[in-house]
Amino acid sequence: MSIAPRLSSHAVHGHDAGPRLAKELAAAATRPSLVLVAVTESIDLAAVLADIQQATTPDTRVVGTTSSGGLFTEAGLFRSPAAGALCWTGGTFDDFGTACAALDPDASARAVARDVAERACNDAGHPSETPELVILLSTPGRE
Repeated sequence: MSIAPRLSSHAVHGHDAGPRLAKELAAAATRPSLVLVAVTESIDLAAVLADIQQATTPDTRVVGTTSSGGLFTEAGLFRSPAAGALCWTGGTFDDFGTACAALDPDASARAVARDVAERACNDAGHPSETPELVILLSTPGRE
């Protein structure tokens, strides 16, 4: 019997949004396999990612990005300062891998993409496989 995957989103407003978001995730009944974190420009992304990693299990993949001005969720707009998370929990296909690359203007975009995809597949425990889903978090204009 497989468990159907579940998506949930969380968002909080205020300068202490990061620690409160981590606390909210820690209190959740289920533990996500993947957490996509977004913070507005006045929130320290690295600190929020560290808080989220401490609030989740060691095998939870946590990645983050920044947003300018606010975050949209199904609950509406959370204006800056704000932090939010989209969580994927359970399901048969929850082998997530993550990888990151620096934005180098002299690098071949194709080579960087190939390298990042290969490292993410290795991280997921599926080396040499073609990913079924790719989520790209990038600086606008560098996608």
